[in-house]
Amino acid sequence: MSDGYAWLTARGMTDYYVDHVFGANTDVGSSFSPVCPDGIYRTPQIAGATELRIKAGNAGDDVAGAGARKILLIGIDTDLNAFSEIIDTAGTSASTLSTKKFFRLLRAKVHESGSYAGISAQSHVADIVIEDSLGEEWGRIDSTTIARGTSQIGAATVPLTLSNGTVVKEVYITGYVMTVDGNKNADLMLWARPDSAQTSAPYSATSAVREHLQVSGVQVVQLSVPIGPFSPGTDFGFLVSASASAACSVDIEAVVVKA
Repeated sequence: MSDGYAWLTARGMTDYYVDHVFGANTDVGSSFSPVCPDGIYRTPQIAGATELRIKAGNAGDDVAGAGARKILLIGIDTDLNAFSEIIDTAGTSASTLSTKKFFRLLRAKVHESGSYAGISAQSHVADIVIEDSLGEEWGRIDSTTIARGTSQIGAATVPLTLSNGTVVKEVYITGYVMTVDGNKNADLMLWARPDSAQTSAPYSATSAVREHLQVSGVQVVQLSVPIGPFSPGTDFGFLVSASASAACSVDIEAVVVKA
C-alpha cells in the first residue's frame, strides 16, 4: 500500500474504496494505442452513446452451452452514472442489444458459465467480443492461452454515481504497475481528459499526466502524493507504443472518494 493513503487521510478523505483498473495489450505497435485488447477503447461524445451486444462467436458460448452463458457489462450512461446489464450469449449468432445505451464500457465479465471452471474446462470457450450494432468492437474477453473471464481495459471514466447509488466526489490514483516483455522496450503514457460529456467547442484538453520511456520488465510506481483529483466525467488511462511488437499490461490503483 502506498503512502498516498496517508496523504488522503490527512486531508480528511476517509470515506473511500479502492478499485483496480487493469488492462493488457498483447500486440503493441509503433503508434500509441490504449492498453486494451486489440488496442481499442471507445470514447465517443454523448451523442455517440450506443447499445451493445455480444458478437457472433463460438457455439459453446451460448445460453445453454458449456461456455459463457451470460455476460455482465459495466458502463457509464449518458447521465454519467455507472450501471450494469446482463446479456445472454447466443453462440454463433450475435446477441440481442442491451436495453440501455453505453457512453463508456468499463468492464465485461462472464456472469454465468455452463462449466465448473478449472484449468482444463474454463468459463468461456472462445473470445467474447462486445460490439455495437454497426459491428465496431468495444471490448473483448480474451481466450488466448487461457480464458480470462473478464475484459482487460486499462482506462476508465469517473462516474457521478456508482451502480449502488453512492455519489462520487472524486478519484485519485495512488499507484500503478506496468509490465512489458522482458526483452523489449515500450513507452507508456498516463493520460486524462476532464469534462467528457461536453457537446460543443471549446473542449477541455486531453493531456499527459505521467510519461514513462523505454519501460522493460516490471515497473512499480508507488506515490507519496496521489495523482488527482479526477472529478466525475474525467476519462483516464494508459497509452503504449513500442518499436517492436510487444505485450504490455497496466494495473492502476484508483481510490474513489465518496461525496
